[in-house]
Amino acid sequence: MGYPKTSGGIPHRWRCDGLPRAEMDARRDAWNAAVDGYVAADRGSRDTLASSRASKIDWHGGPLYATCGNPPCAEVEAAPGAFAACARCGVVRYCGRACQKAAWKPHHKARCGSASEEPRLPSEVAVDRALSADCHRALA
Repeated sequence: MGYPKTSGGIPHRWRCDGLPRAEMDARRDAWNAAVDGYVAADRGSRDTLASSRASKIDWHGGPLYATCGNPPCAEVEAAPGAFAACARCGVVRYCGRACQKAAWKPHHKARCGSASEEPRLPSEVAVDRALSADCHRALA
């Protein structure tokens, strides 16, 4: 079994290189069931679809619902797998051909296929930003 990948030093427990696909699927299903339970218990104080889109994971541990890979576009898939993936790396997804063309040279081309292009949950990004801000304050 491989070591967990990290985001800002925080290991993604469900993302381990070398785990069998069945184990990754089981971890995904357990996590997404927990998200469903949390959303159901929330009793209306949050938008259930938005909570699901922000929290559910795919088998590889990334977001189940992709956000368009063109940074100015904030479109999120209505259903998992609805967006087309970059033909070269297969990781970054786009809501349409226009967004893919607009993002290619200024954003995606130089990083296509690199680990930095791996999709991340909004909560991962928020934790990374908070930890980075804490580290900068501690060093100041």
